[in-house]
Amino acid sequence: QSMEMEDFRQICQRSSSDIQKHFSYKRPYAHQAGGHDELIQIGKNIVAKPCSAREAWFYHNCAEIIGPYAPQCHGFWMGEDGKPTVLLQDLTSGFQKPCVLDIKMGSSTAAPDRPPSKQASCSAKDRITTTGSIGARICGLRVFKPQNEEYRSYDKHWGKNLKFDEFSSAVERFFDNGVRVRRDLAIRFLEKLQEILELFQADSMKFRFYASSILFIYEGAEELGNSCEQTEQLPEQKVPSDQTANLDVRMIDFAHVIPLDGQKELRDEAYICGLRNLIEIFEGIGLGLDPSAIQVSRLRKSVRMCMVCNSRYVWL
Repeated sequence: QSMEMEDFRQICQRSSSDIQKHFSYKRPYAHQAGGHDELIQIGKNIVAKPCSAREAWFYHNCAEIIGPYAPQCHGFWMGEDGKPTVLLQDLTSGFQKPCVLDIKMGSSTAAPDRPPSKQASCSAKDRITTTGSIGARICGLRVFKPQNEEYRSYDKHWGKNLKFDEFSSAVERFFDNGVRVRRDLAIRFLEKLQEILELFQADSMKFRFYASSILFIYEGAEELGNSCEQTEQLPEQKVPSDQTANLDVRMIDFAHVIPLDGQKELRDEAYICGLRNLIEIFEGIGLGLDPSAIQVSRLRKSVRMCMVCNSRYVWL
């Protein structure tokens, strides 16, 4: 069951004395790529994110099930406006020029804990976006372009308008720094995605993650000796900086994490379908395939109102 608001207030009270010292330094978070709530930087390494009582419950009780893929939680805070907030590790801390990709996972965002009107609007959006056709949707992308020392950003509206056959190319933009496509980074991320897939296939995973995202981050600043001028002549060669560049992958946004029924659904096939497609895309990018040649599985809707992926049924 989800955390009651009174329980959340008690947790906030226990957390407040430990975190209040960080509040002398607050500003808008500079590296936000997706999400509809504005994040606030608190101190040097903490980000404040508005959250629901359900998300607070997940961080407080269940985050260990996703192990190293959960951002570190530093506590909770009830804002002056009465809105609950979770204080999280700043995942971009330690990066000079963080490149960030936010991909919302799963074939449905119409979580059963949403009001009926919101479920209907989510279902309508899912049908016309890559959520319904691929099991993944880009919610934000920021990539650093070293030639002109600036970021190129794409927001959730851009991601929502992507068509099925445009998705792989859109993901490739995340690795394109204007000089070359940093394909070795895609291979390194691929290893992380395979680990997350194993996590979701394990018997211990007893939740379904509606409207949850995977956040990809890598260092956009090139190491000295691997400058744009050097790599421009041979853009597809392996570059040492891509082998050692700092990167991170985390699961984020847990406002609609629902315990599995155990009868209709034994695991989160909706998330797994999206993961399998992302694995195909990242592998194709890493191997240098043209995005149009990457084999992405299109999810089909059956007359029984379920999503079909690799002969598995995902109930909506």
